[in-house]
Amino acid sequence: MDGQQIKLSRLLAIQERGIEHNAIALALPPYRKLVRTVTSAIVPHIHNYIEMAQSKRGRPGKNLAALPYIKSIGVEKACALAVSSLINNFARPITYQSMASKIGQAISYEWGILQEDPALVARINKSIHKGSVTSRRYVYLAQYIKKKYDRNIPYIPALARHCIGDLFLSHVLQIKNLLKVQSIKRTKHKRQTLITADPVLIEWIQDELRTDSIENPQHLPHLEPIPTHYATVLKPQRGRHTPESSTTPDSLLVKAAEKLNKVGYRINTQQLQFIRELSMRGDETLSLPGHRQPEMPEYLDGMTAEQIQQVRAAKAKCYADRAMWRAKRTNLLTQLGLLQLYINKEIYFEVEADFRGRLYPTANSLSYQGPDWVRSIWSFSEGKEINAENERWLFIHAANCYGLSRLSYESRVVHMRRLYHQMCALVDDPASQVGFLETAKEPFRFLAAAREIVQYVRHGPGYLSYLPIFIDASSQGIQIYAALLGDRELMEASNVLPIASGDPRDIYQELADTINEEAKVESGSAAAWVRQHPVDRKTAKRIMMLIPYGGKLHSAFKVTQEIPHIPSVASVWLAKRLYDTAADMLNSLVKFQYTAAQEVTRQTRETDKHSYTWCAPSGVQVTQTYKKQKIVRIQTAIKGHLYSYRSDTDKPNYTKLGAAFVPNFTHSIDASLLCHAVVYSDCLSLCTIHDSIGMHAADVDTVQRQLGLSFTWAIDGMRAELMQLGIPINGTKEIRERGTEPPCLTDSNSIPRGPNSYLFS
Repeated sequence: MDGQQIKLSRLLAIQERGIEHNAIALALPPYRKLVRTVTSAIVPHIHNYIEMAQSKRGRPGKNLAALPYIKSIGVEKACALAVSSLINNFARPITYQSMASKIGQAISYEWGILQEDPALVARINKSIHKGSVTSRRYVYLAQYIKKKYDRNIPYIPALARHCIGDLFLSHVLQIKNLLKVQSIKRTKHKRQTLITADPVLIEWIQDELRTDSIENPQHLPHLEPIPTHYATVLKPQRGRHTPESSTTPDSLLVKAAEKLNKVGYRINTQQLQFIRELSMRGDETLSLPGHRQPEMPEYLDGMTAEQIQQVRAAKAKCYADRAMWRAKRTNLLTQLGLLQLYINKEIYFEVEADFRGRLYPTANSLSYQGPDWVRSIWSFSEGKEINAENERWLFIHAANCYGLSRLSYESRVVHMRRLYHQMCALVDDPASQVGFLETAKEPFRFLAAAREIVQYVRHGPGYLSYLPIFIDASSQGIQIYAALLGDRELMEASNVLPIASGDPRDIYQELADTINEEAKVESGSAAAWVRQHPVDRKTAKRIMMLIPYGGKLHSAFKVTQEIPHIPSVASVWLAKRLYDTAADMLNSLVKFQYTAAQEVTRQTRETDKHSYTWCAPSGVQVTQTYKKQKIVRIQTAIKGHLYSYRSDTDKPNYTKLGAAFVPNFTHSIDASLLCHAVVYSDCLSLCTIHDSIGMHAADVDTVQRQLGLSFTWAIDGMRAELMQLGIPINGTKEIRERGTEPPCLTDSNSIPRGPNSYLFS
């Protein structure tokens, strides 16, 4: 069964469950589309009815009673409520009177709730589970307001409800191929009108489900090498287009995709068996979700008001944790089931590029870009011998997975050799060494690396290794702009240039250490809290990485708020200090961001363009397009979100065009240098993950040297491109035609040939 069939069967199962419960799942795309389509069809008719009634032309008749209630709710919202109620009840035959009653009831609920305080209603709605049906939500609200405020929610009179239901239903029935009306004889003198779904509608829903599965397929790995069709390398993205000239058969992007498509993989069955055993334990081990969902806290007798508030907060968090647990558990079991289909088979991953030229595997269920445990099971199908000259990369890779990537190469090797006996025990019986695995940063990948090291040591030189060894940029965005702008101090801090000691620098840890030192000499409750809870590297990295990619101070606040048990005053102080200090350390980058954003905004305003285009070093014509959009949301107090749609305007979003340039420009550079390294590396087994590249241990030295050359080539090309675009570098603006000789990186303001060996480490 392929990915499309899997998705289609799942959607059809959801539909069948909905029919069994007399409520089709409106969350499915076809039903949301149906609600919007039918609503847009009857809205003009309801508007005409209102105009006729207000102008007193003609005789609206008894339906005049519905007029004030429809106007109070809003025509589009009332129509959407009526249509959604109808669709939720047409799965089985229903009488005309019952359907009209349900439509009138749904609108009555909404009208009554809207008469109450909106803030109160919103607060109560937050406490209602999302899965609650409409009637239960209404009853809960009504009971709460009655109990606390001793008043009843108003209700539309029965005659008006009937008129409302009859009005909407009569207009809906005029739409062809939607509903079928049939009259059946109940008794000798009595007939009954039944409403059912038209066969054409049922067929349309089935087609929409199939179409959705085709448009959004569940991609799986291939069992044969994939021929690359250059016209389909680009991944379609809304609002962004890359010209086909970027993906000619001779382009660097297509050559890289062709090479990656031919790389074969196999499943490490030992890793897979261990992960399956852990998943069956029932407890949460090594970040794998267990059998039991998080337990809900309970209220106890004699609780104080503060304790009750704490339980309420814990309950709210528990709901979110349960949703996360269900998603993780479902994903784990699904992927473990799919992996069984590929045991002892050679697998190939097809890659595609986004509009910036970044390559990703199309497989969205299984790929080497998944979480730690998924990445640990993939091995190359072809092996390469390991000898004394390249064995160190096995130990360096294991150290990186263990969490020692900030040490020098020699220190990583020494540390792993000290842990060799523990790794032997781990490989021989991993189930009994879970405690040791928990000390690793990436436990499953560390286990896979330990297996390879132990097998190599026991076998000796000449051992065939299938393990992908990944090397990653130290700080890709910072490194790119440090070299691009010729900031020597920042190049040394980000490992672009070597330093006297020869050891790698860690700019993120330097930021954390700076803030911790400032907290020691400052007074105040915020600084005191930071002294007791020093800033770690992870938090510092998350905030510093906001700057190269256009993040602002409010994003830093969100990061610090996630720190456990941090007071609000400490969160604000820490976010501002970290962000400001990081901006000072990246001063040249911040200035370039501001200048580039202003220049891009000015150019697009003067030319009145909706997009901005540049040429990446790989030859990809990157086009970013941002328009101002009007988002219309149909939101009700009872049913919640019914549907929404975007209304595009012809006005360009100049601010967005300017702000998005630097992040997208960065991604186009790192995508180009990886494509260049893949194409010109004399290695057959390679894979890329964002700014990281994987290869055999025997090929690391070769690929690392090539990455240095590719980095230099990419920086040369993009400096020339910036000059051609007219964007100033270091305050100078030089216009030069595309195709002229770029500046050499041996210049005083650039990096010398042969960058730091820790550039990609």
